[in-house]
Amino acid sequence: LTSGFRSYCMCEQIAAALFDGIDKSGNFLEFASGHGRLTRFLVDRMPEGKLWVSDIYESAMEFQKAYFGVNAIQSVPDPEDFHAATRFDVILAGSLFTQLPDALFAKWLAKLGSLLTPQGVLFFSVRLDYSNVGPLAIGEMPDSGILFTTQTESDTLSTEIYGRTVVSEAYLTKAVQ
Repeated sequence: LTSGFRSYCMCEQIAAALFDGIDKSGNFLEFASGHGRLTRFLVDRMPEGKLWVSDIYESAMEFQKAYFGVNAIQSVPDPEDFHAATRFDVILAGSLFTQLPDALFAKWLAKLGSLLTPQGVLFFSVRLDYSNVGPLAIGEMPDSGILFTTQTESDTLSTEIYGRTVVSEAYLTKAVQ
């Protein structure tokens, strides 16, 4: 709950600067939302029908629809197979990019970017410093600028699509461009 509330506070600050408040931000998608640690704080601030969630776990989508009454879009392993019938003014991918291998990093970034309205904004987190992520600190950052390991807390997702990721600033800049 503490982590979800911190994320909510960050969303409030960004939305205040960009949209004069989170309630005025338009269609909002929390991508890779899990069971709603952020959603539970957003749901009371967003106008009805404006909050969307997406996660690869069907049980997470069912939980959020049932308990929070939000719109849900089932995510999939391959971004090319992910389709949304609406565009979003805000997309938040809180931890997705800290888990993706190189083959999926830029593809998911492009897919989520393609779902934005012309004035829309995508915000997401990455690990830029691998000195503070435990076992990932072993070894050097590859020349590619992305260090991916198959360490994961998930016992159901393939380690080909989900693990632990650290990127260099140069890698991130290139992926965003």
